[in-house]
Amino acid sequence: WDNNLCITCALIFHIVLILNEHGGPFVPRITYRVDLPQLELKLVRDKLEQHKKKVIALMDSETETARRLLKEGRRERALTAIKKKRIQSKLVEDADNKILRIFELLQGIETAQQNKLMIDAIKLGKDVLVEMQRETSVEDVEYLMLDTKEAVEKQRMINEAMSQSFDDVDEEAMAKELDELEETYAQAAGAVHLPPST
Repeated sequence: WDNNLCITCALIFHIVLILNEHGGPFVPRITYRVDLPQLELKLVRDKLEQHKKKVIALMDSETETARRLLKEGRRERALTAIKKKRIQSKLVEDADNKILRIFELLQGIETAQQNKLMIDAIKLGKDVLVEMQRETSVEDVEYLMLDTKEAVEKQRMINEAMSQSFDDVDEEAMAKELDELEETYAQAAGAVHLPPST
């Protein structure tokens, strides 16, 4: 899978989780049609495992019997015990093959269930996206973007005008203050140089 598909699937999975939390339409349900066969397969597997353990125990017993019979000099009976052990060994091998087959079937069912959940999630995600797109048309988005652009431009012009206005006020105030200072100093200087009155 490429990056975009992975991101899309993650998004859809997140939507499914949100919908499930809020009682949305996508709630996976246990179905007897799928889950009952799985349960039966697991029960058969467990029985095979138990049967296999019993047969292995019998094999160990036959091995001990063969050793005992050999010590007693009863070679033919020991050979019979070995034959039984070989037959039981084939039963264990057969049980292993059946257990492996059941494992493969269970894995196949689980994979199919996961695939179905993913397909359902993708369908739901598509429906949600279509609904959202239906509620918001391209024209609405274009109008909103244009309106936003105009509002931003208007605000920029207001800010610029206010900035210029403040600059003008500051310059006038500074010039006026400077004139007042000059006048004050001029008056003070004139008062000092006045000749004494007679």
